[in-house]
Parts: sequence; structure tokens; C-alpha cells
Amino acid sequence: MPLVRLFSMISLLLTFACPLLHCEEPIDRDFLKKMSPFGIGSSHANNWGMQANARWIPQMTAIGISNTRTCATSWGAVEPDEGKWSWDALDKQMTYLDEQKIAYGGILIGNPKWNTLDKKGNLPVNNIAAWSKYVTEVVKHCKGRVRNWEIWNEPPNGTGKDQTAADYAKIVIAAYDAAKAVDPNCQIGIAAKSVEGASNMSRAPRTC
Repeated sequence: MPLVRLFSMISLLLTFACPLLHCEEPIDRDFLKKMSPFGIGSSHANNWGMQANARWIPQMTAIGISNTRTCATSWGAVEPDEGKWSWDALDKQMTYLDEQKIAYGGILIGNPKWNTLDKKGNLPVNNIAAWSKYVTEVVKHCKGRVRNWEIWNEPPNGTGKDQTAADYAKIVIAAYDAAKAVDPNCQIGIAAKSVEGASNMSRAPRTC
């Protein structure tokens, strides 16, 4: 990284950090929990449930972090078998995060093993009805606790080699309609693409 760019980034960070470090009034953590765009995310290995979170969340709250990207709301986690919903692990995780005063979003993602209409590792575009049902159930279950939902994780990860922005748009539209039908106040966001070279995904709708 060029030194000029590095120093610019450091200067920008200090610009935002110094007022917080030197303010005389205590920081309103409840306000930050609700409003801050800054937080932390985790890999699935450290975010599959309450036990995984307990390994690192306390250290994060100790340094003032009050937001985490998502709890474990993937399709396969909440509907491991078709038509059979499993909420226990998610409920325990959300309760744990609530107790730690950590705000969290949800992620709409997955192509469970029982979905035979789409190849493993593909966007579930051939089973939009089941995808929409999943979104309906998970948003309904989390209503009042999760308001911000992200659709998929860093395309082209988890997408077929021949799938395009049009395929991604299909699941975005279906998810938006299903989520808004059960929670009109929820916010739906699309995923950032994982690499700059994945230009096909950049043609998907930017906002919902």
C-alpha cells in the first residue's frame, strides 16, 4: 500500500476516533447499538450459534463494539429438512446477543441439501417457491428482533459458474417481496461482490 494512501487512511480514522476518545460525556451505547454503521462480522466457524459466539463476543463488547453483521439465519440452518423448521439454535443465539447488548442483522442465504432442483453451490433459482417460503418464515420468526436483512454473501461465492446477475436478481426480488409481506418495516440490502473481477454481479440492482 503506498505510504500516501496509508497516511490518509490513518488520518481519516483519527478524525472520527478522536472525538469519541476525548468526549467528556459517556458514550450512549444504546444509541450506537441502534444506529452505528460500524461493527464486526465473523466466519461461519465462529458464528454458527451461541457457543461459537461466546468464544469472542465478550472480548468485542469489552472494547465497545455493539454491532455484529448477522446471526445464523441461513436456509439450511432453519429448515434442515423440507417443511421442518428448527429455531432452537437461532433463538438461543439471539438471546445471547441480546444479553450481551449486541445488535445484529440477518442474512438470507443457502441452498439446502434437500433442494434437488438446484445444483449444490448454486443460487436456488429453480426453486423460488421454496426460497420465498424460507424467507417468509425466517423474517416472520425474527420480526421485532432483526430489522436489517442482507441477501447472500459476497457473490460469486455460492453461485454457479454460469449464473449471472440476472439469477441473483431473481432471488433478490423474491426475497424482498416475501420479507416485506410479513415485516413491512424491515430493511433489505444486497450483498457486496467478493472480488472486483466479478463484474457480472455488479449489474444486479443496487438497492431494494
